[in-house]
Amino acid sequence: MSSPPERSATEAPAAAAEAAPKATDVRLTGAAAMTLGVIVSCELVLMLDATIMNVALPQIRGGLGFTPAGLSWVTRRSSGETGGVSLERVSAAPSAPS
Repeated sequence: MSSPPERSATEAPAAAAEAAPKATDVRLTGAAAMTLGVIVSCELVLMLDATIMNVALPQIRGGLGFTPAGLSWVTRRSSGETGGVSLERVSAAPSAPS
């Protein structure tokens, strides 16, 4: 049996790079692009909601006289409500035909 020809140290990485798919080769179209857009939009809304809540926490504490433990409860409750509404909308959405 003959052994495969040996490659030099510079040829091996070049051959591996040629075989690997490039990031520019991937294109999202149709449903995949729409799904990615919806997911990114939902994440943006959730992050904005969390940011607004964190900015408002000092005023909530002063206005309502909450303790730090109470503020933790407010944050968890707000996050839970937002996540629950998001999941509810996703589950209520009509499913795509098979």
